[in-house]
Amino acid sequence: MNRQSIIDRLHAEKCSCVIAKGDSVTLCHEKGVSDLFRLLKTSQATLDGAFIADKVIGKGAAALMILGKVAEVYTDVISRPALELLESAGIPVSYGKCVPNIINRSGTGLCPVETLCLPCATAAECLPLIERFINEMKTKQNQPDMTSKTTTANHPVVYMSKDISPETIIKLYKALGREATGNVAVKISTGEPGGHNFLQPALIADFVKLVSGTIVECNTAYEGRRFSTADHIKAAEEHGFTAIAPVDIMDADGEIKFPYPEGKHLKFDIVGAHYPKYDFTVI
Repeated sequence: MNRQSIIDRLHAEKCSCVIAKGDSVTLCHEKGVSDLFRLLKTSQATLDGAFIADKVIGKGAAALMILGKVAEVYTDVISRPALELLESAGIPVSYGKCVPNIINRSGTGLCPVETLCLPCATAAECLPLIERFINEMKTKQNQPDMTSKTTTANHPVVYMSKDISPETIIKLYKALGREATGNVAVKISTGEPGGHNFLQPALIADFVKLVSGTIVECNTAYEGRRFSTADHIKAAEEHGFTAIAPVDIMDADGEIKFPYPEGKHLKFDIVGAHYPKYDFTVI
């Protein structure tokens, strides 16, 4: 990918940072230095030799880019200390505007990470200060650690989070940038009675309510307490799903076939007869 297409993507996709390396592109959405710090700690190869297009680069971000061995940088706005640090490391920098320092989001003073890093002479000196700041912010705000998506040419986007919570599920949904509209089906496993291998209703309730969804399932092909619709609905009730949303057993009135003539091994897919009434499916 050429440099300008990456810069254009920075603005078109409303992300904070785009990291391009070969055919791989990582889009970051968190404000501040959280994305760069996490990648440096968990996936430094993503940064090594990459071209980065960023909205704003202060000295802390510049330090993380240097430590990650970034090859080249573009930014809309860069602070003078950040520019000097990157240039001292031999990293080519292009920018729209250079300012004395990065200001905090409220406009009342300097960015806290910029303030922490100003006295530092090297990128290595900045790192422990940034790490302490991020850890303190996570403790204070209890923010889920979901920060990036990675794409490779001709492959789907994958989002990842280490935090499994109702808030993160909604955050992941919003990160997709695709609104669930119309009659929304939320496909889950209602879980075998007596077992625990199903999503807890408390985990998904806020999301299901947000999209005004209906929980959908089909009866099992094997005998048991989800083999008939009546027993299946009772099992869903016992597991708490009917308390958070309507539950539709889609094959309660039979099945239909979705043709797929282009298929190599399968020429059709069998689904519950209720499925066509839904406009959007979340799995």
